[in-house]
Amino acid sequence: MDERVLSLPELFAARLGCADAPAVIAGEECLTFGELDRRSNQVAAYLAGRGAAAEVVVGISLPRSVDFVVAVLGVLKSGAAFLPIDPLEPLERKRFIVEDAHVLLTLTEERLRCDESIIDSFPADAPAHHPDPDSLAYVIYTSGSTGTPKGVMVQHASVVNYLTWAAEHYGGAEGGAVLQSPLNTDLGITSLFVPLLTGRPVHVLPGAESLIDELPMALARGGLGFVKLTPAHLDLLSAALDPATAGGAARLLIGGEALRFAQLDLWRTASPDTVIVNEYGPTEATVACCANEFPAATGGDGPVPIGHAIAGATLRVLDEQLRPVPDGEVGELYVGGPPVSRGYLHRPAMTAAAFLPDPGSDGGRVYRTGDLVRRDGGGMLVYVGRTDDQVKLGGHRIELGEVETVMRGIEGVRAVTVALRAPGTSAAALTAFVQLDDGVDTDGVLRVLRERLPDYMVPAEVHAVDTFPLTTQGKVNRTLLLESLDGTADTDLERDVSEIVGDLVAIKSVDVGESFFAMGGDSALAARLVTRLGRAYQVDVPDAVWLQRPSVAGFAELIRTYRRHGRDAALSLVGQS
Repeated sequence: MDERVLSLPELFAARLGCADAPAVIAGEECLTFGELDRRSNQVAAYLAGRGAAAEVVVGISLPRSVDFVVAVLGVLKSGAAFLPIDPLEPLERKRFIVEDAHVLLTLTEERLRCDESIIDSFPADAPAHHPDPDSLAYVIYTSGSTGTPKGVMVQHASVVNYLTWAAEHYGGAEGGAVLQSPLNTDLGITSLFVPLLTGRPVHVLPGAESLIDELPMALARGGLGFVKLTPAHLDLLSAALDPATAGGAARLLIGGEALRFAQLDLWRTASPDTVIVNEYGPTEATVACCANEFPAATGGDGPVPIGHAIAGATLRVLDEQLRPVPDGEVGELYVGGPPVSRGYLHRPAMTAAAFLPDPGSDGGRVYRTGDLVRRDGGGMLVYVGRTDDQVKLGGHRIELGEVETVMRGIEGVRAVTVALRAPGTSAAALTAFVQLDDGVDTDGVLRVLRERLPDYMVPAEVHAVDTFPLTTQGKVNRTLLLESLDGTADTDLERDVSEIVGDLVAIKSVDVGESFFAMGGDSALAARLVTRLGRAYQVDVPDAVWLQRPSVAGFAELIRTYRRHGRDAALSLVGQS
């Protein structure tokens, strides 16, 4: 007889034998497992009284905090599914997500503050019933190819399947894990739940702090079981970290983008015993379905393989007719087995197009990832690129990932992103953005490319940049890179900054030249403003630099300078006004 699949609240309940052990640590605030259990039970009762139940979606728009962890558990215990919404997302996107998901209500700082006495009045007893394993656990919105976000529905059985595997592999270290990743992606699922399901603490880095302010300090304290982050965030961490503290976490879990061996150089030399885990998995396949684990001392060139199937996943590399491709050849990756999620919320046609009958089993489904991979000589999968990164230019079909791979092989090229500029027009052209070592120039890069690629695949332009702008999910933002070349974002940028400023000072029409303080802003509001702008635009400079010219125009100039010329150029703006 098969063992019954548990729900997330049931897995958490199994850890309550360590009720007095720390469960959530955020600065000076600490909750034990017992306190977390009781507070989340009260939130569950509060939500149930307002209609929360199976298949109902409850939004959570809170910064990284103890309250966020309590809210997530409370929603799950109520039987509902949680939908994480970044509080710093643009207002229109938040409105769209809430309406599109048919959210019952959204837990915000204001709601928790206003209803604190009501929540505290509910009994702290555990709910009488646990969610069914097949019921919805969470919804996470990802960017859609049409520009419209789509909600991915993940059921308890799938996330429990992944977390059970992850707890066995990552959960043994006493120090727990750091929760520092964006909360509106599934990167945080591992960092939040693996410690809680293994009796270890979650160290929550405050949402008001930037990654490279807080994470190096957390690693310096040492003793962490693991840290999970994207390759782009890994680059930022490498630049900010004291090599002596590189071993502050036993494991680095890296996912969300393609990882290169060169990005691990700091750990290879300073902390060779750190275990690197290159996790692969789209949100539709429940966090991760493939992994490659190795010590940082392992050398290599080019991309790090994404490894082998994990957590019961089946991975098929197929051609356009859904036939298996031979090892070594490139095909599209299809994921089957327990990790496969339900599909897209309220989008049956989109679900039917991406979730297909499994050609290798009866009655199963596979998710069509859109990722191109190949198997290497050791049987491991290697990520090659995206099917939707294929562009057509001058009658030729070009894989942007192939161009990027060739460029990464050029000596002195540290990182590269290739995009199509002005698609669909007579001015369409491949454009490359590179980070270069000292002594290497873009002309030299182009000379090598002309020797290694056919003419139609050689970028028309190669631009050296100090930093790559990131999305809130920690991925390279190609749109901002292209906009930095032609300035088309300037008007939109000032408009968006005006919306953020106006929201804080409660003014609908903002004069872009007027001082924030003349509009009614004070030091407390200025601190909130700087945090929101820095997070929204991935600009990491001290508060004093932001407030050198405290107007919409000044903020926009700083953001624009940081995007186009890097951090040092932005810092040099101090004293120029």
